[in-house]
Parts: sequence; structure tokens; C-alpha cells
Amino acid sequence: MGTNYLRYEPDDPLTTPHSLLVNATRRAHQRPTPTRLGLVNFGHLDNLATTLRMRGQLNEAEQMQRDTLSLRLDVLGQRHPDTISAMSNLANTLKMRGQLDEAEKMHRTVLAMRLKILGLRHPDTISAMSDLADTLRMCGQLDEAEQMQREVLALRLKILGEKHADTVNAMNNLAATLQTRGQLDEAESIQRDVLALQLEILGQRHPDTIVALSNLAATLVERGQLGEAETMQRDALALRLALLGQRHPHTLSATYNLSRTLCIRHQFGEAIQLLQPTMRLRVQVLGEGHPRTRNSEKLLKYAISMQSCSNS
Repeated sequence: MGTNYLRYEPDDPLTTPHSLLVNATRRAHQRPTPTRLGLVNFGHLDNLATTLRMRGQLNEAEQMQRDTLSLRLDVLGQRHPDTISAMSNLANTLKMRGQLDEAEKMHRTVLAMRLKILGLRHPDTISAMSDLADTLRMCGQLDEAEQMQREVLALRLKILGEKHADTVNAMNNLAATLQTRGQLDEAESIQRDVLALQLEILGQRHPDTIVALSNLAATLVERGQLGEAETMQRDALALRLALLGQRHPHTLSATYNLSRTLCIRHQFGEAIQLLQPTMRLRVQVLGEGHPRTRNSEKLLKYAISMQSCSNS
């Protein structure tokens, strides 16, 4: 047994404006009671739920987004733009929770409605294509995911230009799929371009820059460039801890990815020290049955086994 069967865990870009994180704690304690939901501004509920998702409070985010979607369906109907946005937001949270079948179904519905109502070139339609493609990648439907991501990137480049944040995110998403498919030359080339652009446009501490850093490191691991990869993963983890805290799903993924690289480099002791709290937190945040919780459990067992062998 080795680490090859446990794949790197890519992060989704935090495409919601990063300013939402500034007052996240204050907003998280302002959740309306169910009896008042009908009186609360829908936009406030959406923003609060998105903030909760970005902070890793996925259970509460999902429930609030289900409430919002139900209200919008009742009041506005299925074809209203705000209802479609609510469905899209819920689908993205379900994707983070590993509920991929329901997420894919919702994303397909959102894309179909946006194509019919807004047309192919509308920004909301292109975002819906991107969301669906990322979910398809996570489901292992890589042919359809890559085809859709190439279409998204072509539209972003034509409409927005190379240096727009949405274009850079489209490059990053395509590269993640190529990395999963083993097309490492093209993946690395795109990811180095993405990281350079993110550093130039957004700066080192922006969430999307950290995603780019982490994804490039994963490709370097697959190519055997372990020293550079480990350095990047340590930087990504330090930034995740500083910006998001220990419990956030993206921080836990950063810890897992570094631990996987340490195992490949036979640094099992440090890997175990990282994985033990990660395993406990993933059970609390994601649940025992979540695929990424199971990944942590498998890697921890492998590290402990190999450490025992090296000590015997």
C-alpha cells in the first residue's frame, strides 16, 4: 500500500468577495429565527449563508440555504433570478459537503435555466458552467468536465481578457482537471501562469492565490519535484491557518496535502502529528462518512503503519 491511491485534494476558489470574511463572526451570530424568516431580506440570508460556508460552518450554511431556496420558490417562482441564485449557492455548499449527486443535479438545473433565460455569454451562465464542471471533476466525469472548462476559459478570455479574476479562476479550474487526468505538462504550465497572475492581481494572502499555490504544489508532487512542492504546501498551510483558522475545510485540506507529501518523503512522524488533529476535526466539521474524512483516516493508518515498520 502507498499514497498513490489517495489523491491530492484541490480547493475550490472562494469566488465570493473576500470582504465577506471581515465581519464573518458578527454576521454568524445574527441568524434569524425560523418565525422571522418570511420577514427577512433574502439578500441578507444569502450573504450570511455564504459567509458561513466560507468559514467552514457547512451544516448551518446548508440549512439556511435550504430555507432561502424554499422561500424563494414559494414567493418568486422557479425561474426568478434570485431563486436560481439560491439554488446555485446551495449546490456549491452541497459540493463542499461531498453530496455530489444532489449538487450535480442542481447545477445542471441552474445551467439549463440560465442558458434559456440569459444566453450563453451572460456572466451568470458562464459561472453556472464553471460550477457544474468543477462538480463533474469531483464526480470523476473528467471528459465532460474538461470540455466544459475549456469552453468556460475561451468565453472568459474573449469577454473579460487574461487578467480578470474570473479568467484566472477558469485557468486554475482547467488545470486542476488536467492534473487529475495526468496531463501534468499542460497542468503545470497553466498553474505557474495562474500563480503569477494571482500574485500580481490579488496579492499573496488572497484566498484564490492560496488555491493557486496549493494546486501547483500538487502537480509538482505528481512530477516528483517534492522539495519545491513541500515548501509551497507549508506556505499554503501557514496562510490558511492565519486567514481561516484550524477548522476550516480548506485548512484541513492543506494539512492533509502536506501530510501526503511528507509520507511520500518518508517523514512519517510529522505526518502523523498533522493528521491526528485533522482526522478529529474532519469528523466534527464534515462527518465520519465524508470522502475527505475517509482520506484522512486512510492516510493516518498508512503513516502509523510505516512509522512502526521503520522503528522495528
